[in-house]
Amino acid sequence: MRISNRFSRSMLFEDGIPTIFEENGKKGIKMGNGERIVPSIYDSIKELDMPTFQYSVELDGKFGVLEVNENGEVTTKLEIEYDLFQYLKHEEYYLVRKNDKYGIWHNHLYLPCEYDEIRLLENNDLLICKNGKYGVYDWHICVPCEYDEIKYIKYELKKKFCELEYTSCENYMLLRQGDKYGLWSKETQLLPTIYDEVVPPTDEWGIKVKKDGVWGYFDKEHNFTTDLSKVPLEWENLSDAGENIAF
Repeated sequence: MRISNRFSRSMLFEDGIPTIFEENGKKGIKMGNGERIVPSIYDSIKELDMPTFQYSVELDGKFGVLEVNENGEVTTKLEIEYDLFQYLKHEEYYLVRKNDKYGIWHNHLYLPCEYDEIRLLENNDLLICKNGKYGVYDWHICVPCEYDEIKYIKYELKKKFCELEYTSCENYMLLRQGDKYGLWSKETQLLPTIYDEVVPPTDEWGIKVKKDGVWGYFDKEHNFTTDLSKVPLEWENLSDAGENIAF
């Protein structure tokens, strides 16, 4: 649950907090004492849930961000020149677009507008695309934009500790470069993109891979083997395992 910043920032304003007003179909901002600090020239103004009083504004189809301090002084946090300003449903991060390129704004331009695509994944990481190549951003670039395709995979694994059963969520990124596959997890490249097929873990045991027609197995310690006697019986028939990696 997200907790609003509005109460804590309101304590700074002795004469009442800023409010949005409308006049002749246009919107502006005034202080609690009635002083108009932003003229009513904007098509829309929306208050942002930030630690300070910040507002997204729209003027003639362009978006930007204004900030009002406790003295009623207004500063421009984001120039009114963006074609999109959209809440990402994660903390206080916003998707912005300029000249058909996307970026991320979070109190400043967190990611510059140089990406072809930015999409929020289920685990709140961002899938990013630059010059036709994909990567992953989790508030820093953890997977570089070098891949032709990336698939987010989430597994809920049932585990047991001291007779207590619990469910652990594991997140993986299945990577493709050309016709070769690899795997990332938790900012670590588990497998380079050299395999014909990769099947991420569906239990605690490990990862199944195929290279040059031969299946192999990485256990949970990332030790590799092709010896079927060392793997669970249910893994011995893997002729259809590659179907799990379809994009």
